[in-house]
Amino acid sequence: VTALSSTFQVSAGAILLQGNVTQQNGLTTNNFTNPVTFTVQAEDGTKVNYNVIATVTKSNEAKLLTFSFRKTLNNTINVSEDVVGCLKNTMMNLLETDLNFPNTVSIIPSFSISKGAKLLIEDIEQTSDKSTYKFSSLPTNVTVKAQDGMEQKYTLNLTSQILNIEEFMKKCPTDDI
Repeated sequence: VTALSSTFQVSAGAILLQGNVTQQNGLTTNNFTNPVTFTVQAEDGTKVNYNVIATVTKSNEAKLLTFSFRKTLNNTINVSEDVVGCLKNTMMNLLETDLNFPNTVSIIPSFSISKGAKLLIEDIEQTSDKSTYKFSSLPTNVTVKAQDGMEQKYTLNLTSQILNIEEFMKKCPTDDI
């Protein structure tokens, strides 16, 4: 809200001012942390003031978009490549054939979620590529919490026996193929 541009329309010949600054539709930025007074000045010089209050709404999106264990961040787990997740409904299948999952080692997950949301494991907020967690076993549950407090629960599951593309598509369908 500290640098928002306004979209507006005034009568022909009129101008919009914020203080002494002439506003350009969609270009001039203003700080809306507090109410802002705009002045419409008509061609004949008459002025009318308008107070504008910006309200920021909190997002209700709580989506887990991607989840993986990157080999470069997790040298304590024995994998030949990154362990990548594939989302189907609320099940994130981690696709790997040779994951050695030591239950005494902390692993760093990599993930992406809805903008402004938080990912929690056992009510502990996680930061992608930084937080460590001891995944003692899979499946395990994670929660994505939206800005407005709405929550969506997901299950992380290890899928290791995918033999061909048809089997992969059953476990992880996509519209991209």
